[in-house]
Amino acid sequence: MVIADGNGVGRGLNRRVSGLKAFQLALAGKRGIIREKDERGQDAFISFAPLGGFLQFSGFGWSLLGLQHTEEINAPARSQGRAFILIGLAVFLLIL
Repeated sequence: MVIADGNGVGRGLNRRVSGLKAFQLALAGKRGIIREKDERGQDAFISFAPLGGFLQFSGFGWSLLGLQHTEEINAPARSQGRAFILIGLAVFLLIL
């Protein structure tokens, strides 16, 4: 998770996210999830939301970005697919 200020800098995390489309959308007051390359060039899903204020307090112009790389998301499905193939081959060999 990255909480970025209005300049797109995650404090204490050494991450500059100002160039991300997700950050720009959060600055515009939108929230959602998009797929794009992160600031390091890795393919990722990034959820974004502006951090607004409460009641009469307007907030501080900060944004919340949640990032998960597609490689991490697809890893369980990939390993399960390999397991199904191995089990299928074993069953096939037993039948023969």
